[in-house]
Amino acid sequence: AMQDLESTRPDSPALFVDKPTEGERTERLIKAKLRSIMMSQDLENVTSKEIRNELEKQMNCNLKEFKEFIDNEMLLILGQMDKPSLIFDHLYLG
Repeated sequence: AMQDLESTRPDSPALFVDKPTEGERTERLIKAKLRSIMMSQDLENVTSKEIRNELEKQMNCNLKEFKEFIDNEMLLILGQMDKPSLIFDHLYLG
């Protein structure tokens, strides 16, 4: 439909193409799997270590170097799972 259009803009250099690093890909996978695991667990009766162990089992690798990242993600996911608190009739927190 637009074959007759001509672009004078140069192609983007390869440096600017968004290709995630191995670590970024692992972090994305951790986020997705961690959320799935936490949604299926009784969070009142499970430890963060048990969740991490399940994550390592599902990903079939040692995630020791991502321990801090995983702990932070767990807290973030927990916060997102909490229901908002009613402050006033028309105002919620969370």
